[in-house]
Amino acid sequence: HNDFFSVKTRDGDFTPINVHQLVCINKHGVLNEISPIYFSHWEDRFVSGEINEDTTWDTPKLITGNVTIAEGVTLNINSHVFFYQAQSEFKINGVVNLNADAQLDMKYESSIIVDGIGAKLLLDWGSTITGSTSGYYETLAPGEQDRGMWIPGDRIIAKNGGIITTNNTIAFEAHTGYPDDVPKVNITSDYGNIWDGIYITNPDVNEPYWFINCDISGIKELSMTNNDNVNDYGKLNLHSTNFHHAGNITVRDGNKLTYRGTDAENCEFTNNSGSIRSYEALVDLEYVTIQNNDEHGLYLYEASEEESSVKNCIINSNGASGAVSSSFYYDYFTGNHIEGNDKFGMLCYENTLFGEFNNVQIHNNGFAEYVGDHSSFKMGGFSSNIFISDDDYGAGPDQYLLMNSNWDGINPVDIRGTNIHSIAHLYPADSDAWTFSGEVPESQEMLMAAALDFANHNYESARETLQLLLSEYLYSKDAI
Repeated sequence: HNDFFSVKTRDGDFTPINVHQLVCINKHGVLNEISPIYFSHWEDRFVSGEINEDTTWDTPKLITGNVTIAEGVTLNINSHVFFYQAQSEFKINGVVNLNADAQLDMKYESSIIVDGIGAKLLLDWGSTITGSTSGYYETLAPGEQDRGMWIPGDRIIAKNGGIITTNNTIAFEAHTGYPDDVPKVNITSDYGNIWDGIYITNPDVNEPYWFINCDISGIKELSMTNNDNVNDYGKLNLHSTNFHHAGNITVRDGNKLTYRGTDAENCEFTNNSGSIRSYEALVDLEYVTIQNNDEHGLYLYEASEEESSVKNCIINSNGASGAVSSSFYYDYFTGNHIEGNDKFGMLCYENTLFGEFNNVQIHNNGFAEYVGDHSSFKMGGFSSNIFISDDDYGAGPDQYLLMNSNWDGINPVDIRGTNIHSIAHLYPADSDAWTFSGEVPESQEMLMAAALDFANHNYESARETLQLLLSEYLYSKDAI
């Protein structure tokens, strides 16, 4: 019970404290929070130490020190769990079920560690995880070195085969509320503060890591890195999940990111400070809107396996280039719309290669629409349906539609699958550097536009274009 009526911190203000409220003051003397105590029995509210038998929490709990869930033990959480001890570690060697309507509320540089094969943090739909503390460098006294030790923020680490996951796609589609009324898993920020995020390292290659029907915001990173298995890869799977007002999704070291929406509704990677990034890893993106992010939309570096694809995605209005790749092989790059990015639409460094490149629109980006190494151009197929345009040319690289960064002076680039039929706004501006299809008939442009609208789910626009095409060109000489 409270034996005082207010608390004064270094900010100089007195703050009233009511009965049955808990005061949290950080090490800098700043009042972090005044929270009500929801417990009827004081002895039940505080948790620390090892849990070595199956347990269910039906009432809220306060984590007041390090907690370990022993191997082989299951903890079911049906309530609200608060982290109140600074730098507490919640270590899972067994299984923790965060059930519907339950919440893990991380604070004060706390961590959840899911460690080892068989260790699992299972997220039921309708559950919530929050964090509030970002990592920082310790402040040192004047005259000492520039910065002190790195202090990690709130974070979840699944390592050495430990798993954090929702249920799988089969369970999602079998849910009584599917598709629109399944409660989301919310992974978000408390007080609007960005926290460190979720780090999966050395994953179990035999178990997919699912994030299905999630709303993820307020974290610096969702990543999968390291892989000790040379014969297989870790599988980070995001389905019907939005990632926004956060940082990066990153996959490295031979693992694979699969990020998919549906033909009825795209997933959204929007308003983030970072990008979708892969380094020596694989990606499979389909029906994802990548928009209004501060950096590149996509940054893909070094993957030669024939398992990466980007299909039916919208990559618009990002703060750098739309899609950047280097030494990367796309098995498929199809049905994508890239527009309004601050720099290049697509920037393809050396050894970027494509298996299929078709039904692509690239428009009105800040620099050239597409710039690439000579070998990266895959635009020669007559039925490729590649539309490239700019409504407002500028200076420098913005004066170009296409840029071949290293033409050999001998072999032309075949762009007969595009709507481009002259060297205007091409680099180099040499007719020997390009192979054109000639003037594109208006009827073909309309058909290509309808195909692209259909690929991007603009069905009404596609229908109107096809109806106009049929009415005006059905009995034309070209049609006959």
